[in-house]
Amino acid sequence: MEQFFYSNKKLTSSFVKRIGVEGFFDALFFLETAHRIKPDNNCLSLILKNLEQSIRYGTHELPTGLMYDLEYFEELVIKFKYYFKQIGKSEKWSLFKKNCLDLLRHLKYFEKNKLDCIDFEEDVSKTNIEELVDSV
Repeated sequence: MEQFFYSNKKLTSSFVKRIGVEGFFDALFFLETAHRIKPDNNCLSLILKNLEQSIRYGTHELPTGLMYDLEYFEELVIKFKYYFKQIGKSEKWSLFKKNCLDLLRHLKYFEKNKLDCIDFEEDVSKTNIEELVDSV
């Protein structure tokens, strides 16, 4: 979706102007806007898929490092949790949500205690964070 918008600047500019969007936009913005206008489980699934991709990208270098700052990563996980709650029970997303929340908890712990944590990678070996990363 984003590739379409970024591939034709004239069409994109005209479209976003007509719907009253100013400044930065991305696929998630349009999906969330569409869902606000007309709530729909198909749209919710697309939102969750988009957030899943962003979270997976953000964690693909762990345990070496997170691709986003922790605050933004937390924002993605909270959004995922929010939309997951709206879609109802979904086995497809349940484990992913749980693992994201567990990973976030671990990352926040390491961030808060980084003075006590000599080496993140070494500390990771003492927890199950690698399993969480692999599962996310």
